[in-house]
Amino acid sequence: STVFSWDSVRDEHVMIGTSKALEEIRKQRGWSGKELREELEMRQTILEYMAEYNIRNFRDVSNIIHAYQTDPDKAMNLIGLKEWM
Repeated sequence: STVFSWDSVRDEHVMIGTSKALEEIRKQRGWSGKELREELEMRQTILEYMAEYNIRNFRDVSNIIHAYQTDPDKAMNLIGLKEWM
């Protein structure tokens, strides 16, 4: 079944269903639904940052992803998004 749908009015994808994969990840990590949503929002922000600044080089993308995996708050701070801390 479809988990995401395109909302042309808001010009974005919206979650309309549940994802078995996301639910499994949430359970494995011991996260609440809120914690999972926050994690997804942070990852979305990282991807939007890379798109906005045209970061496409493999090494640059890899460095940002690695920094996020190592220390999400520090990575968000490094790209100028201190409000996540």
